[in-house]
Amino acid sequence: MWSERLNQARENISSFAPIRSRWYRELTISSACVVGEAYGFSSSYVHKCKTCKELGFQFMYYFLIQSDSGIENAKLDFEDHWNKEHSKIKTKDKIKVDTDSQVQSHSV
Repeated sequence: MWSERLNQARENISSFAPIRSRWYRELTISSACVVGEAYGFSSSYVHKCKTCKELGFQFMYYFLIQSDSGIENAKLDFEDHWNKEHSKIKTKDKIKVDTDSQVQSHSV
């Protein structure tokens, strides 16, 4: 879900489009944000993993200021952290960044 949204926001959605505001509000909800999605739409990470919590804030901040490079860096940092620390959560999915830098999950 979020990989598509972040890609759309970068390429197709105006800075002032109402959908950007709605997506930003969702990024402020720990269970609905990029990191929450990886946890199966759970906010459990907020108390369990400081790095995941910080990465959730980074996605929110960079989306707000519309920093494509910040979002891309957060994606790569999240991919690396998730695969090292949390890859056994939820059916052993690993997070992968494809050539377009979209965050995706796939089973190993």
